[in-house]
Formats: sequence, structure tokens, C-alpha cells
Amino acid sequence: MSSEGRGTLVDGIFSAEAIRRAMGEAIFEAPRAHQRAGFPAATMRDGKVVLVPPEVIAIPDEDESEDDPKRRNGC
Repeated sequence: MSSEGRGTLVDGIFSAEAIRRAMGEAIFEAPRAHQRAGFPAATMRDGKVVLVPPEVIAIPDEDESEDDPKRRNGC
């Protein structure tokens, strides 16, 4: 992640774009981290929280659009 345009904790300034980018990166990385660690990922299905085993966690391609709903839950 580039530090360009990012605020710091010291100055307390965070742009909406920097926050959106950081959240997008975290959401994109979370399923990979769960898979690497061998931990299930929690997601919502039919209004209930379910755990997805690490071996079946869907990993989006690096070039998928960030607007793709599949990227939002990692499953």
C-alpha cells in the first residue's frame, strides 16, 4: 500500500479515499490469510453466520473489480 495521500495517526487526518483503499485491501487479503493459517472464515448466509472451512474459501483473482460482491465476504 502506498503511503501517498495517507494521513497519519499523529495528525488524525484520514481521507475517505485512504480509508476506502485500506478497507479494500484488508477485505481482499482476509480470505488469503485465513487460508494460509488454516482457519475458517466467518460469513453470512441466509441471515446466519456460518464458518467456511479454509479449503473451500473462494479467493478472488487479483484483477477482479473491487465492486464485485464476491470480494466483500471472501466466500
